[in-house]
Formats: sequence, C-alpha cells, structure tokens
Amino acid sequence: MNAPTPDAAPTLRQGLLVEGGLLVAALVLALAFGLTPWLDVTWSAEALAVSVAGTLPMVVLFWGLLRLPYSWLKDLMALVRELLLPMFERSGLWGIALLSMMAGVGEEMLFRGVLQAGLEGWMGELGALVVASVAFGLAHFITPAYFILATVMGAYLGGLYLWTGNLLIPIVVHALYDFLALGYYYITRPDPSVPS
Repeated sequence: MNAPTPDAAPTLRQGLLVEGGLLVAALVLALAFGLTPWLDVTWSAEALAVSVAGTLPMVVLFWGLLRLPYSWLKDLMALVRELLLPMFERSGLWGIALLSMMAGVGEEMLFRGVLQAGLEGWMGELGALVVASVAFGLAHFITPAYFILATVMGAYLGGLYLWTGNLLIPIVVHALYDFLALGYYYITRPDPSVPS
C-alpha cells in the first residue's frame, strides 16, 4: 500500500470538523424531532468506573485481533495506519486525545442519543439498536471487514446505553477505546528513518 500524498492525507483539523459536524447534526436532529439526548448524560464516579470497565472488552478484542494471522486483518490494520496516522504527524498523542474525545461525543450523540433513542418508539429497543449499529458501521465503511467490526462496536456501545440509560458511558467508552487504539498505532508506527 502506498502512503497518501501530503495533499491527500487527512488533517487533524479535518477530522475535528467532521466529528464536530456530527455533533452539530445530532443536536439539530434532536431539536427537530423533540429528543433530548443531553439529558441522558449523567456524570458520576460510578459512571466513569463503568466506562473504564466497559472499555476493557473492546481493548481485549483489539489486542486479540492484532495477534491473528489473517492477511485481510493485516491489510485492514495497514489501511487504518495509512489513512489515520497522517492526521497526527504534528500533534501526536494530544491530537489523538482531542479527536478521540470529539468522536466519542459527536458519534455517540448522533448514533445512540438521536438515532437509536429516536427509533425506539417506532421499532422497539432491539430494532433501534440494530439500525443504529448498522448505520454506525456504514459511517465507518472503509472495507467490508471494517464495516463488520464497526457494526459490532456500535452494537456494543448501543447495548451499554440500553443497559445503563446513561449516554455518558458509551461516549467515554468510545473515546477511551479510540484513544487507546489510535495511540497504539501511533506509538508502534514504523520509524521512517530506519530502512525496512
């Protein structure tokens, strides 16, 4: 795989604009449909503890996937490195933390707080969970495998929201997982000064 050219590489600013745009879209849709997802965000030490504990299964899954020998998985990991790491060339882990927080808030407000919660009255909890999870997967579609993994992640995050009733928990789990996964890719990236 060829690395993207500097002009084609995404920037942190672009990533933040996309994630911030999702938050704005979530808020506009919420107001348009009479939803109030921000009222489902409840801060507490218990919610933060549940969030940290809720991140562990995703980290274990990520760690396990890194160890599997399948070529499609190695190609997917390389593609993620190629597409996302250029964003953090100048900002490093601080940029990863900022983008992870924005993704957690923007994406969870939209997919769980608006889409999933908004559809529950029409199709029940399970139907809304499935639709929101598939929509989340489609929003992350870079390969069929990534779509499947993102859909599973969406179902997990939606399940946490259903289980706890607290939107803060999927927000924090999403942000923390993104930070750990992207941080791993960033820290373990090949050193360009070392010939391969």
